Amino acid sequence: MRKLHNLRIQRGYTQKQLADLMQVDRSMIAKWENGINKPRADRLLQLAKIFHCSVDELLKS
Repeated sequence: MRKLHNLRIQRGYTQKQLADLMQVDRSMIAKWENGINKPRADRLLQLAKIFHCSVDELLKS
């Protein structure tokens, strides 16, 4: 999810800070950003809320 990486950087979050907000391990954020894993639907909603965007926007390349 390249979009996740870009949004995180634009908002000034580290992977650790975003992980803490999401209550997941930092490695999970790294896996999402690198396309190793994809967030579950409930996590996508949480990310959209944090970044003030739609889930569709998150899923765009």
